[in-house]
Amino acid sequence: MSTETTAARGARVGRRGRVPRVARVVVADPSSLSRAKVRSILEQLDRVAVVGGTGDGPAALDVAIGSHADIVCCSVHLPRLSGLHLLTRVRAALPESVVVVASHLSEIASLADEQRLASDLACALGAVPSDADGRTNVDLPCAERSAADAREFVEQELRRRGRVALAGPAMLLASEIVTNAVVHARSPACLSISELGATLRIEVTDWGGGALVMRPVTPMATGGRGLHILDRGADVWGTVSTPNAKTVWFELADQQHRSGVRRHDG
Repeated sequence: MSTETTAARGARVGRRGRVPRVARVVVADPSSLSRAKVRSILEQLDRVAVVGGTGDGPAALDVAIGSHADIVCCSVHLPRLSGLHLLTRVRAALPESVVVVASHLSEIASLADEQRLASDLACALGAVPSDADGRTNVDLPCAERSAADAREFVEQELRRRGRVALAGPAMLLASEIVTNAVVHARSPACLSISELGATLRIEVTDWGGGALVMRPVTPMATGGRGLHILDRGADVWGTVSTPNAKTVWFELADQQHRSGVRRHDG
């Protein structure tokens, strides 16, 4: 176990290419209120310029390509072209870009913490952020045992943090993401745990190929349920895709803190 952040690890492993002096950001969310909230928060950050906002996937792709966006922040549930499909299109057209996809973009906990948000964006763009958020992480090999190791690490760490009430769902969701990294990305992974106020955040970073796909699941299917489990079990979840790595993350809050969290039920 290490106290080096997954963010710092990503930067140390090396995102090749330039770090923009001012990051051009596109925000895509079907809710105009959500877009306005995210845009307002991002515009308060130094070295960030929001160059466009839109409510559907194809329009977001056009804006991103036309503006040569450095970062695209979008909702999973975009009409006409989902956030996960938009991610693959943007990464193909703009290989040096960073794409952030979230189930509920405006509900990401770091939006309420300017220092953490700035740090996360700086990391994604290749700058090393400060290690100020109390993360702990564990390296996991590309091996069948890694899912079990992830569950054990999550259980022990949440017990240490006094967050035992969240251990069950956190262990399940972390295990699903690590399994995806090992089986589909064929990559070792780094699992990270941090807290943002009352919210627990778990991230799994891998350096393998492939992109997240939420496939329809039939009653007889033997696989393909991982993202559906994540979508149902997490308060908010998403992925960050950079030129050299991808991170899948989710957030959970204790029951008494969940009243303000918007869940996806459709």
